[in-house]
Amino acid sequence: LSLQRERLARRIKLGRLDRQATDKLLTALLGEPTPQEFLDRIFQETEGNPFYIEEVCKALVESGKLDFSAGNWSQARLDALEVPQSIRITIQARLSKLPAEIQEVLRLAAILGREFDYALLAAACEQKEEAGISALEQALQAQLSEDVSGGNGGTFRFVHALIPMTLVDSLSGLRRRRLHRQAAEVIERLRPNDLEALAYQYSLAEVHEKARHYLTLAGERAEARYANEDAIRQYSRALEFCESPSREGFELLAARVKVYDLVAQRELQQKDIQALQAIAEQLDDEMLRFRALIAKVDYYSNTDFIAARQPAQAALDLASKLGDPLYLAQAQYRLATTTWRDGDLRHSIVYLDQARENF
Repeated sequence: LSLQRERLARRIKLGRLDRQATDKLLTALLGEPTPQEFLDRIFQETEGNPFYIEEVCKALVESGKLDFSAGNWSQARLDALEVPQSIRITIQARLSKLPAEIQEVLRLAAILGREFDYALLAAACEQKEEAGISALEQALQAQLSEDVSGGNGGTFRFVHALIPMTLVDSLSGLRRRRLHRQAAEVIERLRPNDLEALAYQYSLAEVHEKARHYLTLAGERAEARYANEDAIRQYSRALEFCESPSREGFELLAARVKVYDLVAQRELQQKDIQALQAIAEQLDDEMLRFRALIAKVDYYSNTDFIAARQPAQAALDLASKLGDPLYLAQAQYRLATTTWRDGDLRHSIVYLDQARENF
Protein backbone atom coordinates (compact mmCIF):
# COMPACT_ATOMS: atom_id res chain seq x y z
CA LEU A 1 0.00 0.00 0.00
CA SER A 2 2.86 2.36 0.83
CA LEU A 3 4.43 1.68 -2.57
CA GLN A 4 1.11 2.31 -4.28
CA ARG A 5 0.69 5.64 -2.53
CA GLU A 6 4.23 6.64 -3.45
CA ARG A 7 3.68 5.71 -7.10
CA LEU A 8 0.43 7.68 -7.13
CA ALA A 9 2.14 10.72 -5.57
CA ARG A 10 4.86 10.57 -8.21
CA ARG A 11 2.34 10.15 -11.01
CA ILE A 12 0.39 13.25 -10.07
CA LYS A 13 3.65 15.05 -9.11
CA LEU A 14 2.72 16.20 -5.63
CA GLY A 15 5.04 19.06 -4.77
CA ARG A 16 6.73 19.59 -1.45
CA LEU A 17 4.71 21.36 1.20
CA ASP A 18 5.96 24.54 2.79
CA ARG A 19 6.07 24.87 6.55
CA GLN A 20 2.54 26.27 6.79
CA ALA A 21 1.08 23.49 4.64
CA THR A 22 3.03 20.91 6.65
CA ASP A 23 1.42 22.33 9.79
CA LYS A 24 -2.04 21.95 8.24
CA LEU A 25 -1.33 18.36 7.17
CA LEU A 26 -0.08 17.44 10.67
CA THR A 27 -3.13 19.04 12.22
CA ALA A 28 -5.36 17.01 9.88
CA LEU A 29 -3.46 13.79 10.66
CA LEU A 30 -3.39 14.28 14.43
CA GLY A 31 -6.69 16.12 14.85
CA GLU A 32 -5.26 18.98 16.89
CA PRO A 33 -2.83 21.94 16.49
CA THR A 34 0.81 20.96 16.20
CA PRO A 35 3.36 22.01 18.86
CA GLN A 36 6.00 24.32 17.42
CA GLU A 37 8.98 22.09 18.26
CA PHE A 38 7.27 19.04 16.79
CA LEU A 39 6.38 20.89 13.58
CA ASP A 40 9.93 22.20 13.17
CA ARG A 41 11.45 18.73 13.57
CA ILE A 42 9.00 17.00 11.24
CA PHE A 43 9.42 19.68 8.58
CA GLN A 44 13.20 19.47 8.88
CA GLU A 45 13.28 15.69 8.56
CA THR A 46 10.67 15.28 5.80
CA GLU A 47 11.38 18.51 3.88
CA GLY A 48 7.64 18.79 3.25
CA ASN A 49 7.24 15.47 1.42
CA PRO A 50 3.58 14.51 2.13
CA PHE A 51 4.24 10.76 2.00
CA TYR A 52 7.19 11.08 4.38
CA ILE A 53 5.20 13.25 6.80
CA GLU A 54 2.42 10.66 7.03
CA GLU A 55 4.84 7.73 7.42
CA VAL A 56 6.93 9.48 10.08
CA CYS A 57 3.78 10.26 12.10
CA LYS A 58 2.61 6.66 11.82
CA ALA A 59 6.00 5.40 12.95
CA LEU A 60 6.02 7.77 15.93
CA VAL A 61 2.60 6.51 17.02
CA GLU A 62 3.64 2.86 16.59
CA SER A 63 6.86 3.39 18.56
CA GLY A 64 5.04 5.17 21.38
CA LYS A 65 6.81 8.49 20.84
CA LEU A 66 3.39 9.95 20.05
CA ASP A 67 0.70 8.85 22.46
CA PHE A 68 -3.00 9.77 22.49
CA SER A 69 -4.43 10.00 25.99
CA ALA A 70 -6.99 12.21 27.76
CA GLY A 71 -8.02 13.61 24.39
CA ASN A 72 -4.54 14.95 23.54
CA TRP A 73 -1.42 13.83 21.73
CA SER A 74 1.64 13.80 23.97
CA GLN A 75 5.12 13.50 22.46
CA ALA A 76 8.37 12.19 23.79
CA ARG A 77 11.62 13.93 22.91
CA LEU A 78 12.52 13.61 19.26
CA ASP A 79 16.30 13.77 19.58
CA ALA A 80 16.75 10.51 17.69
CA LEU A 81 14.01 10.56 15.07
CA GLU A 82 14.46 7.36 13.09
CA VAL A 83 13.56 6.95 9.43
CA PRO A 84 10.53 4.63 9.21
CA GLN A 85 11.14 1.32 7.50
CA SER A 86 8.28 2.05 5.09
CA ILE A 87 10.15 5.06 3.71
CA ARG A 88 13.38 3.11 3.40
CA ILE A 89 11.56 0.31 1.55
CA THR A 90 9.94 2.84 -0.80
CA ILE A 91 13.27 4.47 -1.64
CA GLN A 92 14.97 1.09 -2.03
CA ALA A 93 12.19 -0.03 -4.38
CA ARG A 94 12.76 3.02 -6.59
CA LEU A 95 16.52 2.44 -6.60
CA SER A 96 16.19 -1.28 -7.32
CA LYS A 97 14.54 -0.52 -10.66
CA LEU A 98 17.79 1.01 -11.89
CA PRO A 99 20.56 -1.16 -13.40
CA ALA A 100 23.24 -2.32 -10.98
CA GLU A 101 25.98 -0.19 -12.56
CA ILE A 102 23.78 2.91 -12.23
CA GLN A 103 23.19 2.15 -8.58
CA GLU A 104 26.97 1.89 -8.07
CA VAL A 105 27.50 5.37 -9.51
CA LEU A 106 24.72 6.79 -7.34
CA ARG A 107 26.24 5.19 -4.22
CA LEU A 108 29.51 6.96 -4.96
CA ALA A 109 27.58 10.20 -5.52
CA ALA A 110 25.92 9.67 -2.13
CA ILE A 111 29.35 9.26 -0.55
CA LEU A 112 30.26 12.71 -1.91
CA GLY A 113 27.19 14.16 -0.20
CA ARG A 114 23.61 15.11 -0.82
CA GLU A 115 24.85 17.80 -3.22
CA PHE A 116 27.68 16.65 -5.45
CA ASP A 117 29.76 17.95 -8.31
CA TYR A 118 29.88 16.05 -11.59
CA ALA A 119 33.61 16.71 -12.07
CA LEU A 120 34.40 15.07 -8.72
CA LEU A 121 32.05 12.18 -9.39
CA ALA A 122 33.53 11.57 -12.85
CA ALA A 123 37.08 11.63 -11.44
CA ALA A 124 36.20 9.27 -8.59
CA CYS A 125 34.10 6.92 -10.70
CA GLU A 126 35.87 3.77 -11.83
CA GLN A 127 33.40 3.32 -14.68
CA LYS A 128 33.57 5.08 -18.02
CA GLU A 129 32.33 8.66 -18.32
CA GLU A 130 29.33 7.57 -20.37
CA ALA A 131 28.20 5.36 -17.49
CA GLY A 132 28.38 8.31 -15.11
CA ILE A 133 26.35 10.54 -17.41
CA SER A 134 23.79 7.78 -17.93
CA ALA A 135 23.49 7.29 -14.17
CA LEU A 136 22.78 10.96 -13.63
CA GLU A 137 20.25 11.08 -16.46
CA GLN A 138 18.36 8.10 -15.07
CA ALA A 139 18.46 9.55 -11.56
CA LEU A 140 16.93 12.75 -12.94
CA GLN A 141 14.23 10.82 -14.79
CA ALA A 142 13.43 8.79 -11.66
CA GLN A 143 13.15 12.04 -9.66
CA LEU A 144 15.92 10.89 -7.36
CA SER A 145 18.15 13.90 -8.08
CA GLU A 146 17.92 17.33 -9.64
CA ASP A 147 20.28 19.62 -11.54
CA VAL A 148 20.96 22.67 -9.37
CA SER A 149 23.49 24.30 -11.70
CA GLY A 150 20.98 26.00 -13.98
CA GLY A 151 21.03 23.33 -16.67
CA ASN A 152 24.81 23.35 -17.13
CA GLY A 153 25.12 19.89 -15.67
CA GLY A 154 27.80 20.83 -13.16
CA THR A 155 26.15 20.32 -9.77
CA PHE A 156 23.47 17.84 -8.79
CA ARG A 157 21.46 17.28 -5.63
CA PHE A 158 19.47 14.33 -4.34
CA VAL A 159 15.89 15.49 -3.98
CA HIS A 160 15.74 14.33 -0.37
CA ALA A 161 18.38 13.66 2.28
CA LEU A 162 16.93 10.17 2.87
CA ILE A 163 17.95 9.03 -0.63
CA PRO A 164 21.74 9.31 -0.20
CA MET A 165 21.31 8.02 3.36
CA THR A 166 19.60 4.89 2.03
CA LEU A 167 22.24 4.44 -0.67
CA VAL A 168 25.10 4.66 1.83
CA ASP A 169 23.35 2.39 4.34
CA SER A 170 23.21 -0.32 1.69
CA LEU A 171 27.02 -0.54 1.69
CA SER A 172 29.10 -2.76 3.93
CA GLY A 173 31.36 -0.96 6.38
CA LEU A 174 34.51 -2.01 4.54
CA ARG A 175 33.23 -0.86 1.15
CA ARG A 176 31.90 2.38 2.61
CA ARG A 177 35.33 3.25 4.04
CA ARG A 178 36.98 2.44 0.72
CA LEU A 179 34.61 4.74 -1.17
CA HIS A 180 35.14 7.56 1.34
CA ARG A 181 38.89 7.19 0.85
CA GLN A 182 38.40 7.16 -2.91
CA ALA A 183 36.37 10.37 -2.69
CA ALA A 184 38.92 11.99 -0.35
CA GLU A 185 41.82 11.30 -2.69
CA VAL A 186 39.97 12.87 -5.62
CA ILE A 187 39.04 15.96 -3.60
CA GLU A 188 42.63 16.22 -2.35
CA ARG A 189 43.86 16.21 -5.96
CA LEU A 190 41.24 18.52 -7.48
CA ARG A 191 40.22 20.78 -4.58
CA PRO A 192 42.99 20.77 -1.98
CA ASN A 193 41.58 23.84 -0.23
CA ASP A 194 38.24 22.20 0.51
CA LEU A 195 39.42 21.38 4.01
CA GLU A 196 36.00 20.61 5.42
CA ALA A 197 35.22 18.04 2.72
CA LEU A 198 38.66 16.45 3.12
CA ALA A 199 38.22 16.31 6.89
CA TYR A 200 34.79 14.73 6.48
CA GLN A 201 35.82 12.12 3.91
CA TYR A 202 39.08 11.06 5.58
CA SER A 203 37.30 10.83 8.93
CA LEU A 204 34.70 8.42 7.56
CA ALA A 205 37.43 6.57 5.67
CA GLU A 206 39.16 6.19 9.07
CA VAL A 207 42.53 7.30 7.70
CA HIS A 208 43.61 8.64 11.07
CA GLU A 209 46.65 10.75 10.22
CA LYS A 210 45.00 12.55 7.31
CA ALA A 211 41.71 12.90 9.16
CA ARG A 212 43.49 14.57 12.07
CA HIS A 213 45.51 16.78 9.70
CA TYR A 214 42.53 18.13 7.77
CA LEU A 215 40.28 18.41 10.82
CA THR A 216 42.96 20.53 12.47
CA LEU A 217 43.33 22.75 9.41
CA ALA A 218 39.56 23.11 9.15
CA GLY A 219 39.43 24.04 12.84
CA GLU A 220 42.15 26.65 12.40
CA ARG A 221 40.33 28.18 9.44
CA ALA A 222 37.05 28.27 11.34
CA GLU A 223 38.80 29.87 14.32
CA ALA A 224 40.38 32.54 12.08
CA ARG A 225 36.90 33.36 10.77
CA TYR A 226 35.47 33.48 14.32
CA ALA A 227 33.23 30.53 13.49
CA ASN A 228 33.84 29.38 17.03
CA GLU A 229 31.32 26.53 17.25
CA ASP A 230 32.67 25.07 14.00
CA ALA A 231 36.22 25.37 15.31
CA ILE A 232 35.32 23.54 18.53
CA ARG A 233 33.59 20.80 16.57
CA GLN A 234 36.55 20.30 14.21
CA TYR A 235 39.14 20.28 17.01
CA SER A 236 37.01 17.86 19.03
CA ARG A 237 36.71 15.49 16.09
CA ALA A 238 40.46 15.71 15.43
CA LEU A 239 41.13 14.69 19.04
CA GLU A 240 39.32 11.42 18.36
CA PHE A 241 42.13 10.51 15.97
CA CYS A 242 44.94 11.23 18.45
CA GLU A 243 46.78 8.78 20.64
CA SER A 244 46.81 9.58 24.33
CA PRO A 245 49.01 11.05 25.64
CA SER A 246 50.60 12.77 22.67
CA ARG A 247 51.94 16.15 21.62
CA GLU A 248 49.36 16.25 18.83
CA GLY A 249 46.62 15.85 21.42
CA PHE A 250 48.18 18.60 23.55
CA GLU A 251 48.23 21.04 20.61
CA LEU A 252 44.60 20.32 19.76
CA LEU A 253 43.50 20.73 23.35
CA ALA A 254 45.44 24.01 23.58
CA ALA A 255 43.69 25.24 20.42
CA ARG A 256 40.29 24.27 21.79
CA VAL A 257 41.06 25.97 25.12
CA LYS A 258 41.60 29.24 23.25
CA VAL A 259 38.20 28.98 21.58
CA TYR A 260 36.47 27.98 24.81
CA ASP A 261 38.04 31.09 26.34
CA LEU A 262 36.65 33.27 23.53
CA VAL A 263 33.12 31.96 23.94
CA ALA A 264 33.36 31.87 27.76
CA GLN A 265 32.60 28.15 28.12
CA ARG A 266 34.48 28.09 31.42
CA GLU A 267 33.71 24.58 32.64
CA LEU A 268 34.88 23.03 29.39
CA GLN A 269 37.89 25.35 29.32
CA GLN A 270 38.91 24.27 32.82
CA LYS A 271 38.44 20.59 31.96
CA ASP A 272 40.73 20.92 28.93
CA ILE A 273 43.36 22.77 30.98
CA GLN A 274 43.40 19.88 33.44
CA ALA A 275 43.87 17.55 30.47
CA LEU A 276 46.79 19.72 29.25
CA GLN A 277 48.45 19.44 32.65
CA ALA A 278 47.94 15.68 32.70
CA ILE A 279 49.55 15.26 29.26
CA ALA A 280 52.50 17.47 30.27
CA GLU A 281 53.06 15.28 33.33
CA GLN A 282 52.68 12.01 31.42
CA LEU A 283 55.19 13.15 28.79
CA ASP A 284 57.39 14.77 31.47
CA ASP A 285 57.84 17.85 29.29
CA GLU A 286 58.76 21.16 30.96
CA MET A 287 57.71 23.33 28.00
CA LEU A 288 54.28 21.69 27.94
CA ARG A 289 54.03 22.21 31.72
CA PHE A 290 54.74 25.90 31.18
CA ARG A 291 52.09 26.24 28.48
CA ALA A 292 49.53 24.45 30.65
CA LEU A 293 50.32 26.87 33.50
CA ILE A 294 49.86 29.87 31.18
CA ALA A 295 46.48 28.47 30.08
CA LYS A 296 45.54 28.15 33.75
CA VAL A 297 46.54 31.77 34.42
CA ASP A 298 44.41 32.97 31.50
CA TYR A 299 41.47 30.96 32.81
CA TYR A 300 41.71 32.47 36.30
CA SER A 301 42.21 35.94 34.86
CA ASN A 302 38.62 35.74 33.65
CA THR A 303 37.13 33.93 36.63
CA ASP A 304 39.19 34.60 39.79
CA PHE A 305 42.12 36.97 39.22
CA ILE A 306 43.42 36.47 42.77
CA ALA A 307 43.83 32.75 42.07
CA ALA A 308 45.74 33.60 38.87
CA ARG A 309 48.80 34.84 40.77
CA GLN A 310 49.98 31.41 42.02
CA PRO A 311 50.12 29.68 38.58
CA ALA A 312 51.60 32.89 37.10
CA GLN A 313 54.45 32.78 39.63
CA ALA A 314 54.91 29.05 38.98
CA ALA A 315 55.08 29.79 35.24
CA LEU A 316 57.75 32.47 35.86
CA ASP A 317 59.82 30.08 38.00
CA LEU A 318 59.62 27.41 35.30
CA ALA A 319 60.46 29.91 32.53
CA SER A 320 63.52 31.04 34.51
CA LYS A 321 64.61 27.41 34.79
CA LEU A 322 64.13 26.91 31.02
CA GLY A 323 65.99 30.15 30.24
CA ASP A 324 63.70 31.00 27.31
CA PRO A 325 63.20 34.80 26.99
CA LEU A 326 59.83 34.39 25.23
CA TYR A 327 58.49 32.17 28.01
CA LEU A 328 59.90 34.61 30.59
CA ALA A 329 58.12 37.50 28.90
CA GLN A 330 54.81 35.64 28.75
CA ALA A 331 54.95 34.84 32.47
CA GLN A 332 56.10 38.36 33.43
CA TYR A 333 53.31 39.95 31.39
CA ARG A 334 50.71 37.81 33.14
CA LEU A 335 52.16 38.56 36.55
CA ALA A 336 52.05 42.26 35.64
CA THR A 337 48.35 41.90 34.83
CA THR A 338 47.47 40.01 38.02
CA THR A 339 49.43 42.37 40.30
CA TRP A 340 47.85 45.40 38.59
CA ARG A 341 44.36 44.00 39.13
CA ASP A 342 45.35 43.33 42.74
CA GLY A 343 46.29 47.01 43.16
CA ASP A 344 50.05 46.39 43.38
CA LEU A 345 51.02 48.95 40.75
CA ARG A 346 54.71 49.11 41.69
CA HIS A 347 55.33 45.41 41.04
CA SER A 348 53.12 45.53 37.96
CA ILE A 349 55.40 48.18 36.39
CA VAL A 350 58.49 46.12 37.24
CA TYR A 351 57.04 43.00 35.58
CA LEU A 352 55.94 45.01 32.53
CA ASP A 353 59.43 46.49 32.09
CA GLN A 354 60.96 43.01 32.33
CA ALA A 355 58.42 41.58 29.90
CA ARG A 356 59.06 44.40 27.43
CA GLU A 357 62.80 43.74 27.48
CA ASN A 358 62.39 40.00 27.00
CA PHE A 359 59.84 40.41 24.23
